[in-house]
This record gives sequence, structure tokens and C-alpha cells, in this order.
Amino acid sequence: MPSSNDYATPIALDLSPGGMTRLWQAVALVAACAGIGLADVPPGLLALPVLLAALAWWQESRQAPRGQLVLYVDGLVAHAVADERQPVELIDIVDFGPLRALSWRDRSGRRHDRVLFPDRLDVARRHRLAVWRATHDAGAAAEAGA
Repeated sequence: MPSSNDYATPIALDLSPGGMTRLWQAVALVAACAGIGLADVPPGLLALPVLLAALAWWQESRQAPRGQLVLYVDGLVAHAVADERQPVELIDIVDFGPLRALSWRDRSGRRHDRVLFPDRLDVARRHRLAVWRATHDAGAAAEAGA
């Protein structure tokens, strides 16, 4: 069982895409290309949608948030890249079974979303995140502002 000191330390959530994220993106890309291939479209036109799907996947992987989202005990949240930390507004944390979807807004007002697969969030960190969320309720703060 974790000690109370473990809950006092900040929770650092790695935002870089993990192996499971890339695997499921590749599966979705292959399924989309297979669906396009099964369509009754002339073969010459098949290359364009496949190229656009691959380009969208590549662009998404380049623009994905990097670094860490750091949740502090006092309720502050920061986006850390290298040694630079910028405060952000946590909008919501949503559970989808073993997946966690995070939404936050940076200082310029731009919204960011990230789904954390189980390879990025171990059992202990999932538990600490649940405790943090229960004590800081990011969803209620977002609804109050809306």
C-alpha cells in the first residue's frame, strides 16, 4: 500500500504516444485503407484517400503534445516540456475502461486532448490519478465556468 508521502508528490503523466497508441493508430489506418480498397472505386482513385489517411496520421503524430502533464497536490496543473513548466487549466479527465482521456487548455486558450493507454499509466499511477481527481474534481470546475 502506498504511503501518504506518495500522494503528496506530484503526478507526472507522460504525454508522448506509447507503443499501444501507435499500434491502434496503425490498425485504424490499415482498416481505413482496407475499407477504401473494398469500395467500388476505380483503382487510380484509391491512391488519393490512402495517401490522405497516411498524411493525416503523420501530421497528428507530429503535432501531438509532448512532455508531461504534472498534477500537484494543491490542485495546480502544469505542462512540462524539458525543464520548462507552464501552468494550464485542466478541463476534464474521463475514464474509458482502462483508458484515460485528458483535456486541458494552455495559456493561449488552445485546447489539447490526449488519451493515455495502459502502457503509459500503470496501476499505481491510475490509483493516484483517481484520488487526485476525487479531491480536485476538474469536471465540476469546467462546468462552473461554462
